Amino acid sequence: MITEVSVGDRKIRIVPRVLQDYLDKVDYIKSRREDPWALLRGLPTEMNVSDYTSFVEIAVSTCHLYSSSVTRQEEQRFDDSLEGLMFSIACGIAAAERSPKGSAQTYADKIRPKRLEIDAWKRRVNDALKLWREATADERNQIQAALSIADTRNAAKKSDGPPESEAAAETGQKQSA
Repeated sequence: MITEVSVGDRKIRIVPRVLQDYLDKVDYIKSRREDPWALLRGLPTEMNVSDYTSFVEIAVSTCHLYSSSVTRQEEQRFDDSLEGLMFSIACGIAAAERSPKGSAQTYADKIRPKRLEIDAWKRRVNDALKLWREATADERNQIQAALSIADTRNAAKKSDGPPESEAAAETGQKQSA
């Protein structure tokens, strides 16, 4: 289901998310992490070699750990944050910009463009924040409702359906023991 929401003269197109959206979100989340090397640069110069070596080992392992994956908790914190909401709105703005004006959605409209660089996503998130601040309370509610509906529909598509006992009850079949 596609929902278009207007904020002033701009349109936001809320569409169910695709894998590319999640890949972009993970890359964006990783970009927000602190740079361990920047922390090392701030260490006191009078540190002894063994302490400095320990700090470097910790920084390297942390860098490897945090560059390789995003935990479910980290993703949930991001989704629940204002920045996460702005990222979702930025996806909607991008979808509206891709759609041909006054025509039905085509196959080319469904496929996503080449992955954007992190700086491009940061600009889009800032643009979404500006748009959010310009929106009326009613427009904000419409955006949040459309995002919620799209996420709910995605979750429903991915579900395994009712538990086996409910499915058997609906068809009148007995469960095997």
